[in-house]
Amino acid sequence: FAYNYSDVPPVVSDGKGGYEVIDETVRAADNLCIRLAPIDSCPYYPMNDKENQSSRYSNWIDKWKVVGNKFFIWNYQTNFNNSFVYYPTIQSWSYDLRDYKAMGVEYMLMQDQHSMPNNWQAIMKKYIAGKMLWDVTLDPYELRNEFVRYYYGEIVYDDMTAFLTDCDEFGATIPQIEGVSYMIYDLN
Repeated sequence: FAYNYSDVPPVVSDGKGGYEVIDETVRAADNLCIRLAPIDSCPYYPMNDKENQSSRYSNWIDKWKVVGNKFFIWNYQTNFNNSFVYYPTIQSWSYDLRDYKAMGVEYMLMQDQHSMPNNWQAIMKKYIAGKMLWDVTLDPYELRNEFVRYYYGEIVYDDMTAFLTDCDEFGATIPQIEGVSYMIYDLN
């Protein structure tokens, strides 16, 4: 279970833009699944986002693919200190889930607020994730609209989708607010 400091892949540059294991003894056997938990990554951005993801994680998937071909991922999709705040992460799911599938991920846990099983946002995310985990090519925003239609009904569909769009637009401004981030334990 590679967690915190131990999720740094044991690889080096191969000199051709790729990576190679530091030693053949760290290459995972074919029957071994490696469980990874990128706790310090920023779930607002895709893992392979080289501009916005921390340097520790921007090549993380590419590096781990060199080590093995079977993985379990324990990912985070919430801010544990601000459970009632709208926390947009679905925009990164299409990228991450496709990359994880190509990486050989066999099990995916998308950790949300464990204390909020009946929170509307957690219910919405469970609906979207449940469908995308079966088919990583689905559009998370189309699924969100589908959820809104089924959960809230046609009468308020336009109002709810407009509300969620407003939340997304505000969420996009978070990186410009000094002292505020999308990290899962941010206090602001």
